[in-house]
Amino acid sequence: MNTETQTSQQKPLQEDFLGGHALNVLGIISESSALSQREVAQKAGVSVGLVNLMVKRLVQTGYLKVTNFNSRKAEYFLTPKGFSEITSRSYQYLAKTVRTYQQFCERGKNMIEKLVQQGHHQFIVLGNGEIADLILLTLKNMRDPSLQWQHEIAAPDPAKKNGELILDCRNDCFADSPGISVLSQLLEKTSSKDALS
Repeated sequence: MNTETQTSQQKPLQEDFLGGHALNVLGIISESSALSQREVAQKAGVSVGLVNLMVKRLVQTGYLKVTNFNSRKAEYFLTPKGFSEITSRSYQYLAKTVRTYQQFCERGKNMIEKLVQQGHHQFIVLGNGEIADLILLTLKNMRDPSLQWQHEIAAPDPAKKNGELILDCRNDCFADSPGISVLSQLLEKTSSKDALS
């Protein structure tokens, strides 16, 4: 076997000429081996012809095996190499998600620490969802007895605020936030310490 052939066979699936579509097709087939190519194409959002090409390529590269029931029906099976690729990609996705979560936790902590340095100790966490949960968890984990906070779903009446700073965790609060838009702070490209100066 020449060096060129060895190199092309050693490339991971995500680097081949089909890119992410082949990996997507492999994932769809791993969930249900009895799907027709038309059904796989619909789920993958690509043409039947492209699915046919990808299936042939996945078989040639050893990620997939095909068993023909008859001339019109086939069943697909992931090989150990195919399972390994799916497992590897799932692990990579999970690891990236955990790293991203840790980065946002650190940014949230830095944001709150900066606000505390500016003299803020009472907060209203406004909104529901992952961002609000992240900020509430961050406040709880800071274990600072001087910090006080409450969680509100709707914007509080300005007359009822008692010096609390609103940490607006709603997704749609960029322009009309009654306080600090947490999402815009977390998405800042510069460090959070500089963002609030």
